Amino acid sequence: METGNSEDLSRLLSKSRDEILSSYTWKAERLKIACYANAILELHQKVFPKYRHCHVGEDVVIVACGPSARHAPIIHGAKYLAVNRALFDQRYKFDYFFTMDVRSAKSCVELAATYGCKNFVGVYMQLWLERTPLERWIHLIPDALIERMNPERFYMGYSVHPFYDISILPLYDGGSITHPALNFALWTNPRRIYLIGCDCTNAGYAEEGRRQEPLTEKHHRDLIIGYHQLKKLRDYFCPDVEIISVNPVELKGLFKDVYTDSYLSEHGEIVRDNVEIIKETDNPEKS
Repeated sequence: METGNSEDLSRLLSKSRDEILSSYTWKAERLKIACYANAILELHQKVFPKYRHCHVGEDVVIVACGPSARHAPIIHGAKYLAVNRALFDQRYKFDYFFTMDVRSAKSCVELAATYGCKNFVGVYMQLWLERTPLERWIHLIPDALIERMNPERFYMGYSVHPFYDISILPLYDGGSITHPALNFALWTNPRRIYLIGCDCTNAGYAEEGRRQEPLTEKHHRDLIIGYHQLKKLRDYFCPDVEIISVNPVELKGLFKDVYTDSYLSEHGEIVRDNVEIIKETDNPEKS
């Protein structure tokens, strides 16, 4: 009888200990979430309210690094946003620069520091990183490198869907810096957003000879899903903003598609009579 009572007491104490630990773990997670929600609010309230609807009636051009960018047009009067090494494209004068990965930031930091555009650097919440494989941590931009660019910092995080009000919530990251860049561009509420070099393929980069780390099947899927999610955001919160894919590859059919003559000349599989052609030097006001 005494032995039975002792075993029952031991099981009860063990159960109580597990429940207590579980309760503390749950409370710790809730505390982390509350802390990071406050951190996002505090930072983003300083950064993003001034950009809300700041480009009404204007065009914004997001220039990424896919090979199709070699054939991109010049959009007169537009605001230009470069992601990663697109900042080196001398055809454009960029107003904004977005980066979030140390591999790209290292090569861009000196140019970004002196270019004269507004720099934005994405940082991750530690709560998200704790659930991320350690190999992803090596892509984080060291704080000293960020400081050299004198940027606007912003929080990013994977989520089921992007948020529109980035003055209080993180920017969307589906595996590409173009996702938070497009999230930001929608917040500025322009007339049109042009996507250049957003190929989402393993075909390399616009820069000749630059080696590409191959996309995994999951990464490729996440990239495409990210654009679909941002399209839903546009459809719901700012349906008057037109998004235009220039020389689209994997994004074909998602937004309005346009092509340049030089791109079509290299891609005979595309029937010219079936697509809209944009001039290499385009003035939207006259089109």
